[in-house]
Amino acid sequence: MIKQNFIEKFIANISKLEKEDVDIEALTQLKYDHLPKSIFKFCSFDENNRNVSNLQKNIVWLSDPLSFNDPYEFSSKIDIEVVLKKSYADKINVFLDSTFKDSFTDKEKIILQKDNRSYDEIVSELISKGRISQEKLDDFEYRYIGVITQSIENEDIKKLFKVSSFAERNDSLLMWSHYSRNHTGFCIEYDIESLPITHPLTKSLYPVVYSKEFVDMTEYYLHKTKNPNLDYLLPIMIKKSLEWEYENEWRLLIIDGTEKGIEFPMPKPKAIYLGSKFNPDDLKEIYIYCSNNKIDLYRMKLDSSKYELIPEMLSS
Repeated sequence: MIKQNFIEKFIANISKLEKEDVDIEALTQLKYDHLPKSIFKFCSFDENNRNVSNLQKNIVWLSDPLSFNDPYEFSSKIDIEVVLKKSYADKINVFLDSTFKDSFTDKEKIILQKDNRSYDEIVSELISKGRISQEKLDDFEYRYIGVITQSIENEDIKKLFKVSSFAERNDSLLMWSHYSRNHTGFCIEYDIESLPITHPLTKSLYPVVYSKEFVDMTEYYLHKTKNPNLDYLLPIMIKKSLEWEYENEWRLLIIDGTEKGIEFPMPKPKAIYLGSKFNPDDLKEIYIYCSNNKIDLYRMKLDSSKYELIPEMLSS
């Protein structure tokens, strides 16, 4: 199964509103069978030496998506009109408990709640009988739309997850330019092929889907319960614009509602690659780490005849 077909099958099966409808075991196996042999983490030699420190501690930092460089990160589309009209029962209960709570007797409220007609039919009849005014109804509609819209806006999905990004390749010129400070940083290779299906890393890795369209989350808001299937939100977490397709990204996703980023333990790297323009002053700590842990160390070398990067071993 080619990667695109696997992703489409995975998304189609994970995107179910009720958790009991999702065969998690089968989907976990499907994803595990299509994991890349290795994933690569591009890093820079930052001023606080944080990335080297994380490497030495065998961790990666999972960040709040609000800090990412893609303004469309975790975007979705919602048909507000459909959500607002989602069901007579929901709207009539708000109708009777707010603006019009003193306009009807308890007996009349029960009758209205059991009425099988549409909300629009009910309120039209109430207006024609003079039980409610159009002005008061307009005020209710305005407030109702505001409450529903604000509820959707307040549920910022970005706050539910922490993310760390990896790539399938270590020889992308653009990735070295964008995420390793113009080829002066380093890239960490992690061996995924040797990890069991139960490993925390393999369980939490997901392929990024590249598309022209947002994920449509209307159904989620139409049928959302107090305990929603958070896996249903995964398509938002792993979908990006086609503009980013060159990244071939895999995401480490953890559900965590705290405000700050979190650390995630990683296996020992398989290899470290220095950028083609790395500063020799940055070499010492990386060299010592690789030597002490028996990790292969490479430098990415510019090919002399093609636009390609070639790993050249420095030590093993």
